[in-house]
Amino acid sequence: MDCNVHIVIVNYNSWRDTLECLESVLRNDYGEFKIIVVDNNSQDGSMDYMINWAEGRLDIWNDPGNVLYELSNPPIAKPIDYTFIDFRENKDFSSYQSSELIFIQSGQNNGFAAANNIAIKYAEQQNNYRYIWLLNNDAVIEADALSTLIKGVKGHSEVGVAGSKILYYSNPKRLQNVGSKIIKGSFFKLCKPIVNLTDYNEDIGQYDKPFYVDDLMGASMLITKDALHDVGIMPEEYFLYGEETDFNFNAAKHYYKLMTFPDSRVYHKKGSSTGGDDSALSIYYRTRNQFILYKKYMPILKYILYINAYVIKKLYGSYRFNSIQKQAIRKGLVHGIMRKFGRSKSLP
Repeated sequence: MDCNVHIVIVNYNSWRDTLECLESVLRNDYGEFKIIVVDNNSQDGSMDYMINWAEGRLDIWNDPGNVLYELSNPPIAKPIDYTFIDFRENKDFSSYQSSELIFIQSGQNNGFAAANNIAIKYAEQQNNYRYIWLLNNDAVIEADALSTLIKGVKGHSEVGVAGSKILYYSNPKRLQNVGSKIIKGSFFKLCKPIVNLTDYNEDIGQYDKPFYVDDLMGASMLITKDALHDVGIMPEEYFLYGEETDFNFNAAKHYYKLMTFPDSRVYHKKGSSTGGDDSALSIYYRTRNQFILYKKYMPILKYILYINAYVIKKLYGSYRFNSIQKQAIRKGLVHGIMRKFGRSKSLP
């Protein structure tokens, strides 16, 4: 194999999902890879559970009736060679021997991008990779998902970021995401998902050929080393939601193309560690982070007009939410206007 891939998985209070994901990833058919799992200071004992699993002292149970059962079962042979690193005590990764599996305890939850950046720092200091694959921990993959992405990128030298066809874990025939496109002339959207989430969108082959996109879902993003060096690490001010879109837009500014390779199939549970799209946590960060993303990528006059309309639209539309959700919307708007970014101290 002439490529080396570092697969990056972020865990936060969801070790069961992470272990199912790992069982799936370790079955992939690409020969040379390392897995880096960064735990964002989970409070549920996640690191202990994951280490026990790697040492063969813990197995996970999945319903044999699940149509995706064989993607992560039967359990792979244990023990697994792993390395544990406490980021609080050692931020220099260059001296570590590179195991097949690396567990890194971040020591604090600074968000999704910050955890990915710790793993990227590890890969940089090891200096033995050509690709970084960002994969959500609440996903399972087809065995050829990674090799398909790499084969696709090798055939398209202009591509710096590649994505998979994302389907629902709970309904594997239903499309969740295949990328997004910039909507020229749209006032309220910088880009729009190709798949409308309000529709059922059964996967019937309508997106089976590779195609260019303007944004990719962070559930599965393969980034080339060259693109990462030119674009830089993921922006951390979002904490949650929006950082991958910012990274992807920035990649385009550096003249890299983004492409979806639909033969790479990933099944995603969506929102398992955040409580779902309707949780106060999700609502707050999605509301607030519009102020970051749109100011970066909209002309200033359009941004001023947009943000005033956005505030009115969000307040007017909040009537359908409960009191906790309304509070999250209002707080997100206030913090966005005040430019209070990063992790909110008043939210989990």
